[in-house]
Amino acid sequence: MYFVNSNHVAFILDTTSKLFFERLPLHRIGRDERWFILIAALHFVFWTAAPSLGFSSPPLDVIENRFWGNEWLIGTYKHPPLQAWLTQISWQFGGVSAIYAMSQIFVIATAAALFLLGRDMSDPQTGLLASGIYFLCYYATIPTPEFNANIVSAPFWAFSSYFLWQLITRGETAGLGMWLGLSLSVALAFYAKYSVLFLVIGLLFATLTQPKGRALFKSIKIYASTVLTMVLCLPNIIWLLTNDLQPLYYAASRAKPLVGLSHLTNPLNFVISIGLAFLLPVLLLLLAGAKFTKHNIDQLKSRFINCVAFIPLSAMIVMSVISGTGLKSMWGASAAVWVALFIAIHSTSIWQMPHLSRALRVAAFLFFLMPVAVGGYSIYSAGTAWPQRTAWPGATITSTVLDAWKTHRDDIPKIIIGSTFEAGLVAHFLPYNTTVLTDGSFAKSPWVTLKMINDNGALLVWTGADGHLPYPPNIAGIEMTPFQATGKIPIAHKGKSIFFHWAILAPKRK
Repeated sequence: MYFVNSNHVAFILDTTSKLFFERLPLHRIGRDERWFILIAALHFVFWTAAPSLGFSSPPLDVIENRFWGNEWLIGTYKHPPLQAWLTQISWQFGGVSAIYAMSQIFVIATAAALFLLGRDMSDPQTGLLASGIYFLCYYATIPTPEFNANIVSAPFWAFSSYFLWQLITRGETAGLGMWLGLSLSVALAFYAKYSVLFLVIGLLFATLTQPKGRALFKSIKIYASTVLTMVLCLPNIIWLLTNDLQPLYYAASRAKPLVGLSHLTNPLNFVISIGLAFLLPVLLLLLAGAKFTKHNIDQLKSRFINCVAFIPLSAMIVMSVISGTGLKSMWGASAAVWVALFIAIHSTSIWQMPHLSRALRVAAFLFFLMPVAVGGYSIYSAGTAWPQRTAWPGATITSTVLDAWKTHRDDIPKIIIGSTFEAGLVAHFLPYNTTVLTDGSFAKSPWVTLKMINDNGALLVWTGADGHLPYPPNIAGIEMTPFQATGKIPIAHKGKSIFFHWAILAPKRK
């Protein structure tokens, strides 16, 4: 039987590299850099193609970002606005596939920061291993079609640590570009997700635990960088203060209160979930014959990695225990990026692993299998009684509802009232931009006014086995009934026969 060995792997790499890079300026870069570019390119293709070909409807977060992006908000009741802005920009350039592509660009950017810092702290092999671990961890694979705050914030967490390390090691020789990079990274992390507070705590610990880091406080540059960061964040800070800190209350509502033993079990589950996110690449390292040591770098470098990798996660746990609110596993996604470098730093160098070729074959198979499985399962579930949301016939539902609207109205629906997914689904597939009133709540959709609804009417959508409207007859001053017309579309969801209901609310012009 024919087996691929390390010599064959090296030959394939060299041949591929020559074909891929020969005519590019990049042909002068090293073997590890070539590997990174090749892996990143394949990741981009696979994870962009999988949802583009396999999803009939976008995931929930993409849909939500779509109607937020239409409004060009400075803040939302859930999150800062950066993900919505980027979603809208992507949509304008290339539709939903461009949104999936944007998500993978952010994953690759995160991996690139890991590669750069690993290379600077140790060698290119360590950087390649760190990025490879990240590419195969849970956070960089299955959830990535959901272009959300976790994915958007990750590269800014990673690059802020990278820039800080450059400033610590270079000292006064560091250019203004490094300070600007740090300020922009932290500010953009703030506009991505408010958990940036834990990032700042990690960066502060990483600075204060280094003699060269403490020396930075003697320079005016660190204070100028801090002021610049605050100025960049100021528009959203003002929005938060003038909107009753809505996202903080939302985060609290999403977290389960800790009672009794849950003060211990919830943080433990949080830590375990992060460990499980990196289980696959760790198993592949063991398959490759990697050995793990206490230190492959000096104490100062190890201390920096420990601070940026574990201080934010530890701070989250402490906050959870003190406040009595539970942690959700995905809340640690951005903070956990440096766990990949921590593992790589303490592992055998990638090209010295005795069974590398065997592990590479398995990794390559899984690298291809995971996106195929994600896209394929969505296609498969569409024909079952348990279709996932990405398998819902969003285009057909919207077309049916729009035809019904045109039967009764001579205009177009300008406002859609419903849950995030149901109303957002119709808004996404409409051939023009429309406004969504989430859950019939003006607090969640402050860009919608009562006058707008009275002047234009609205389209209501909801799901259920019966036609019971999930809203009271009167919400926020809107008389919901009588309706101009109603209807329903049969769909299957979670093993049940339910209906996608719609109703037309007529204008109330004086």
